[in-house]
Amino acid sequence: MTPADVFRDLWSVVRNELRTMTKMDAPVSYNTRGGAAPEDEAAYVPEAMCIWLYRDEPLPDPDSEPEMSQPEKDACLLAHEYGHYLSDKKGRPEAYLSANDSLIADRPMTPQDMALVLHEERLAWSYARSELAKLGVTEWAYFNEKETDGLNAYERAASATSVGVEECQT
Repeated sequence: MTPADVFRDLWSVVRNELRTMTKMDAPVSYNTRGGAAPEDEAAYVPEAMCIWLYRDEPLPDPDSEPEMSQPEKDACLLAHEYGHYLSDKKGRPEAYLSANDSLIADRPMTPQDMALVLHEERLAWSYARSELAKLGVTEWAYFNEKETDGLNAYERAASATSVGVEECQT
């Protein structure tokens, strides 16, 4: 199975699942970053029950179908954001939402806040791995690299806004 096959199949799985939760025709699509941080590559938007993969303009046309210029990367990003959806569906603690708001707003975070955010990120990557395995993925080097990069970025961002961060890094 090629990365393009995995990405196309994952897009279909995610789109079909999210369509059961929203009235949107295209709950998975490409979008510009808008107010998102420059390093953000994708987002799960729980209020709208959608997942956006960010692109610079011009956006792929149509923006609601998988575009194949970087299928391996996009499959990892989509699987990870879908992991956030699955975590949300299974019930995230309210404290996580507050901690994540602090991170997004660049407000100081307590060690507990940081631990909650990092736990959610690890959980999303775990769900992502599981979903990709269901689709037949057996080569994990690129996924492992994206997972490590993603977790390291969150650890850096969280520690930059944390109070007593060393207490969380266990």
